[in-house]
Amino acid sequence: MTEAGRRIDVEIAPSGYQAFVYVDPWAIPGALGRPITLQEIQAALKAQNVTFGIDEDVINSIINEQKWKQKIQVAQGHVPVKGRDCEIEYYFNTDSKPRPKELNDGCVDYKDIGLVNLVEKDDVIARRIPAEPGKAGITVR
Repeated sequence: MTEAGRRIDVEIAPSGYQAFVYVDPWAIPGALGRPITLQEIQAALKAQNVTFGIDEDVINSIINEQKWKQKIQVAQGHVPVKGRDCEIEYYFNTDSKPRPKELNDGCVDYKDIGLVNLVEKDDVIARRIPAEPGKAGITVR
């Protein structure tokens, strides 16, 4: 944005979740002009439709500390958070491969091939881990 001897550029990150400001108050030769104000930077952001996550403390520090000709992040959106599906945690071996049980004397017991897991009454055999919903993201626009 060019205005009366000053220049305020607003850049939006390709993701849309960050906005940066570049201030050059002497962009137009011979025009020192008056100091850059908070309202001017806010107007430049508004002109680019940046309305969310604006950090006015950062903008004030740009003005007060005269951070000219630097690309500085002034707005941050919220990145979306992916949810998690429900899961089942088993308390027994689910990857068993049926094999005959080898006895101490070297013989093989073909009746016990490990195909069935034995449980007692009231034994906990699995636990359901609930799903977690995701969160929508918000861009700076």
